[in-house]
Amino acid sequence: MCMLIKTFEKIDSHFIYMLIVGIIIRFLSFLFVPIVDDTISYIESARFIIEINYTSLRPPGFPLLLVPFLLLTGDGAFSAKIVSFIISILLILCSYYVYMKAFMNLFKDSKRREQKAKKIGLLASFLLIFNLFFIFHSGKGLREELIALLYLVLFYFIIIKDKLSLRDNICLSLIICLLILTQLSTSFFIVVAIVIFFIVSKFKRFQFKPISNKKFFIILASFICSFFLWAIFSMYKWGDPLANWNTQGAWFGIKYGVDLSSFEGIINAGLNALTFGLPSIFIFLFVYFGFAFILIMLYFLIKNLRNKQLLFIFLAVGLNYAYLTIYITTPRVIMYFFYILLYIGALPLGIFLVKLENKDVTTIKKTNYLLYTYLISYVLRGLDTLSIIYLVYQIYNYLPHFSDVDTIISIFAQTLNPIILTITFILIVINEGSLVLILISNKDLLSFKLKGNQDNFNRKINNDKSFKENGKFQKSKKDK
Repeated sequence: MCMLIKTFEKIDSHFIYMLIVGIIIRFLSFLFVPIVDDTISYIESARFIIEINYTSLRPPGFPLLLVPFLLLTGDGAFSAKIVSFIISILLILCSYYVYMKAFMNLFKDSKRREQKAKKIGLLASFLLIFNLFFIFHSGKGLREELIALLYLVLFYFIIIKDKLSLRDNICLSLIICLLILTQLSTSFFIVVAIVIFFIVSKFKRFQFKPISNKKFFIILASFICSFFLWAIFSMYKWGDPLANWNTQGAWFGIKYGVDLSSFEGIINAGLNALTFGLPSIFIFLFVYFGFAFILIMLYFLIKNLRNKQLLFIFLAVGLNYAYLTIYITTPRVIMYFFYILLYIGALPLGIFLVKLENKDVTTIKKTNYLLYTYLISYVLRGLDTLSIIYLVYQIYNYLPHFSDVDTIISIFAQTLNPIILTITFILIVINEGSLVLILISNKDLLSFKLKGNQDNFNRKINNDKSFKENGKFQKSKKDK
């Protein structure tokens, strides 16, 4: 109890206010946003679990969470929506905590790093809490928030927390298992990313402390056990250990003309990924977070790719997005990693705001006005974004590729109100322009290269043969 009180004392009061508003807004989404077809399939899967006769091709991770509420209320829609609502709140809390810990892990030797970390956490949390796409999605009763939460906690245990207790190891194992039983393809590529990261981290080029062998073994063993248990169940139930993947692949193949059974089909799928899937991912990112923000995030990621945290994120997100470019259909399938991408984008901006404290009062006031303009327009620009994305859904139903430009233009012209479009365009310009002005007017404070990484220091110390157990360097012969 005392530890819990101390934890809450460290939380910034501004975050508490944002959290309260975020809970209220998401509760409205819980009340008024209707469920969708996939939600119904999760409800049916939960009923199969209660009946001890699971016949769904979808893994049972998310439906398992619905079971207690379904038993209590008997209302499937309520059960799915309340689980999604609770997870969305947990995601906000965990994100703020992980963002702060991740930043403090980057700058262990920095002064006032806890205060700096709070600024990073507040900025990233604001972008998360008041993003209307996240708010709207949390009321649908879907599993995306759960996958995002599991990946975020996994990132914390693998990358941020170096020493794991027995309880931590058990939690890590359970997270891997639940992730596998929630979304097979996403978890598979995350584990592949962990394996690559484990191998790459052994190279001297990457100067950071690698994942411990014990942690790697726990991850791999948990993945193999849970994956093969589901494969055995699938083999027993449907005669195919990969029934889920094969069925989904066939469905996407029919709907979007993707055939991976031949060499020619693989080539066509690759071309489709480059010409349609990859641009679609960037379009969705630009729509939800802003063009300038995403460019800053990408540039910062590339400049610091040898950093432990950013390399892991790059591998996990990159492998999943590379696979999803073949089947990209809606923002839902790529939103699992939006929350961690917010952290990368918030890092350079947060560091910039910390440095701003040393400027004169006039400069600080001007920058604060621009910052408030950016944050307010960031929220408001999402009001019509939801309707635009809804139209994109409709287009995808019968137009798998962005080839018929005239058809798309005519649909948008007939459906969207020109006045609403104009207002949205103005808000987007204000949002993008305010962020650009913030950076240009204080370009001397911009720093896209991380310095003072404690992992580099630790690796150097461990590799130095002249380092004694008491922590002091031996003097070389030349010094003597």
